Amino acid sequence: DSYLWYDENNNEIGNSARITIDTEGEYLVIASIGNCQVMKTLTATYLDTFKVPNVISVNGDGINEQWILPNYYSGQSDVIVTIYNEKGEEVLNVNNYQNNWPASSAAFTRQNMIFYYRIQNAERTLKQGTITVIR
Repeated sequence: DSYLWYDENNNEIGNSARITIDTEGEYLVIASIGNCQVMKTLTATYLDTFKVPNVISVNGDGINEQWILPNYYSGQSDVIVTIYNEKGEEVLNVNNYQNNWPASSAAFTRQNMIFYYRIQNAERTLKQGTITVIR
């Protein structure tokens, strides 16, 4: 018969059967049918729709110049991103990766250089693979 939607600050944000949520957080819906009332808490989170890229092109055109990770890997203090060159030498090892590798294209002396990456947290490796850097 009726619906009431509340945000995590207990502000009413809607009173219809459906609402659109554009902010992450906890939400409460109270649905009433006759004398029966049902309360349900929902959690809204951002869902990245892209995968870890395996190619970047540092050719100066402003497109795909840096290695951009999904939000569940980048900007996370508990996630470590490590990148190795083809000789197995670390070129990056950082917590809270800010989608800023490479800092410049100067280090890429050859076309189609291959790098290896590992994304991990304290417990396990979350993702690993290769990155091809096209100049």
